[in-house]
Amino acid sequence: KVLGSVLANSQPYRLSVRDIQPSEQFTKTLFVQFESTPSLVQLRQALQHASGSQDGYDLNPHLSLLYKEMAHQVKLGLTASIHIPFTEVLFDLAKAVVCPQPIKSRDDVECWRVSAEQKLIA
Repeated sequence: KVLGSVLANSQPYRLSVRDIQPSEQFTKTLFVQFESTPSLVQLRQALQHASGSQDGYDLNPHLSLLYKEMAHQVKLGLTASIHIPFTEVLFDLAKAVVCPQPIKSRDDVECWRVSAEQKLIA
């Protein structure tokens, strides 16, 4: 209900690609970092308000490319080898995903379940 009510008449979100980065976080081994936008920040606030959540979630728009434990130097090499042939991405579907915390393994990822989805209307 929360996702549908907040996003009922929302337009797709167009986010600019910043770069590709590695991290030590399992779910962000390699990821595309996007620039945030004021409308995305407002969306996060609306979702937090509608859900009653007080978790202090910090919105960091990204797209994970790889979930894997690996040496930092290997991640850096992979990051340098990837070229993204576009500068922005259009997001026209939102999904709410229920997942265990913390996420540290493939088994944890395979437990993820989509609990809701909402098409964003252009």
